[in-house]
Amino acid sequence: MTKPFLNIFLRAIPIFLISLTAFSQPNNERVEIPVRSERDFFNVINLEEYGALMLYGNSRSTMDVVFYNKNLQQQWANSLQVESKSQFIESYREGGVVYLLFGNDSRRIFQVFRVSCNIGLIQAYAFNSLPNFEISQFKVNLETAYLGGVIKKEPVILSIELGERVPRVITGGFRERANLQSIEFSPDGNIMASYILSRKRQNTIVVKEISTLGKVIEQKAIEPKKGATFINGKLFELGDDKQVVIGNYGTGSTSNGLPISQGIYIISDLDLRETQQKVAYYSFTEFSSFFNFLSEKRQEKIEKQSKRKKSKGGELRLDYKLLVHDLIKDEDGFLLVADVFKPIIRTNNVNNFGMMPMGVNRFYNPFMMSPFYYSRFAMMNSWAWFPWNGNGNTIIDGFDYTHAFMVAFDNNGKIKWDNSIVYDDVRSYDLKEKISVLQKGDGFYAAYTDESKLSLAVISEDGVTADKETLVVKKEHESIRDTEFSEASFWYENNFLYWGYQKIKAADEGKRKVFFITKVPFDSK
Repeated sequence: MTKPFLNIFLRAIPIFLISLTAFSQPNNERVEIPVRSERDFFNVINLEEYGALMLYGNSRSTMDVVFYNKNLQQQWANSLQVESKSQFIESYREGGVVYLLFGNDSRRIFQVFRVSCNIGLIQAYAFNSLPNFEISQFKVNLETAYLGGVIKKEPVILSIELGERVPRVITGGFRERANLQSIEFSPDGNIMASYILSRKRQNTIVVKEISTLGKVIEQKAIEPKKGATFINGKLFELGDDKQVVIGNYGTGSTSNGLPISQGIYIISDLDLRETQQKVAYYSFTEFSSFFNFLSEKRQEKIEKQSKRKKSKGGELRLDYKLLVHDLIKDEDGFLLVADVFKPIIRTNNVNNFGMMPMGVNRFYNPFMMSPFYYSRFAMMNSWAWFPWNGNGNTIIDGFDYTHAFMVAFDNNGKIKWDNSIVYDDVRSYDLKEKISVLQKGDGFYAAYTDESKLSLAVISEDGVTADKETLVVKKEHESIRDTEFSEASFWYENNFLYWGYQKIKAADEGKRKVFFITKVPFDSK
């Protein structure tokens, strides 16, 4: 059923693209919805060739779902019967089917809505949670939902067949402190989980294959080399029943208790016995483009310091953390894409009213609203950020992103090339992927948003940046005063899906605050 507010406010306006060769001619495929309250919540799910799904909610705990086709034309809209005071947590997509997860802490209830986008069918399922369960992962496989998280520092996976009420509890079975890093599935449906196990000052990677009934079929523990520690580790399926674990390794920690990230490690041949595991370590200094975000003078200084350390048998101490994306695989190997970030640490000083002092929060929102207001889960820990839980009165105030980093590996884990895309003052409340990379033929396209700007880099098959363009999306005779929380990802064929919040001033219509979704084509030639 079409909602009245959508009938009134959804409208298409023309787009004006500035001075570009990589982007094609303007189009009129755009959606705008007025933002009327700081409690308004929007979320967009990219369905690729199937279209796009938008969630809209507000302080009254209502939630509407709107489905758009590839031309951003509304196909249907419906309302979700969400439990009172429930919050949206995460979504998971399989083709044209989307699973939406909501949670209610006070009642310890989870809800999953299965949305069949092409036909507009929505099925609702509710099941019980556990006391003190803090969720960090959500996936669905063969109509079974898997929620990964922690209960009092113990990693736990909740497995629930949709339609059942009570979940199966799969514990980590660790005596030491451990963190669940990733959940994948083997071809026969078993759970493939990776953990970081903390033993004194050194972290070990543990990979478990677990049956759907919770029985551990196989377990492997891989220890780092002497003097190093694994900071995180994400498990990937490469096909042909082969897996690989990729993450940050480091040495020591900072005064705040943060692990110091030294480089990337890759654990291959997980199908072999534990004693035959191959762990490859790559310091950031081994890559030709990793430090491109720094000035030439600073790059030269790092290179000299690195050579001096190596001559003495040591390694230059660095600290750059990576959020690794899903691998882009082909017959010759895979491309590793990662966002390089730094946590913003501040002291948790509060005033007499329990609020932060004015001027402390660098993410002040000129709209006087926050898209994360609706959900406390927006800051839930990413696998890339564990195992830090804070130290004393210091807390995380968001993340600064310096650049995107790409490394192409062959099937034997050898480096073919590397490249970097430098960001310009990109930051976020929560830790999430910023760059979107698409393989087209023998080359790659890499796109990211910097508030009101959308940038596209074209990378050749040998890793050379062939072109880089930037566009500003707006209507002619209008000015964009503010753009916040903008995101972009490759949609289908030669099109981006670009969305966020904007404060716009028009000569004939005055000022308005909107949530927008825009289709932006680009020229693949």
